[in-house]
Amino acid sequence: MTTSTLQQQGVDQELAAVLWAATDKVAGKELDRDKLNQNESHQVRLMVTGEIDGKTIQRSLHGTLKVGADQERAVSATPDQPTLVALILSKLNEATREKILAELPQQFAALGTWPEVAPHLIESAEQMLRNIRSKKTVKVRGNVRFVYDANGQPAKPMNRRTTGRNRHRPMQSNCRESRRCTK
Repeated sequence: MTTSTLQQQGVDQELAAVLWAATDKVAGKELDRDKLNQNESHQVRLMVTGEIDGKTIQRSLHGTLKVGADQERAVSATPDQPTLVALILSKLNEATREKILAELPQQFAALGTWPEVAPHLIESAEQMLRNIRSKKTVKVRGNVRFVYDANGQPAKPMNRRTTGRNRHRPMQSNCRESRRCTK
């Protein structure tokens, strides 16, 4: 390859990166996830043409958009701060409770920072927090995957059991599994 061919490839790659970055930003704002029905699959042929700094670039994709099923997942978490403070206050008599509710805000206002607390009390509180976990069920949206081939040809379904031996798998975008996806 000549130097000029390599330079042209670099320009094409930069233009493609700009095109997809712009598309990603628009898609992030335009996507209404609630409009995607769970457990559905759609064949998608996408052709994107852009003009970047006076240069035209075209890309096409063909693939399958798969929307997973919503699920319920059990999670455990420490209680939220107001609930935890209310629980602790409920264990105290009314006079002590009123004194704490009046004095703590004044101490914070006067110091502008956390009041001094004995280290052994902090350690005890940390231990207690590790032991108080509430269990609840949360609804988790099904993931959205797009398995595609960037050459405009239909993508072959991915076999999740395929190991590194199969290097000719189609590209896959999955925000749940990719650390590069930041939306």
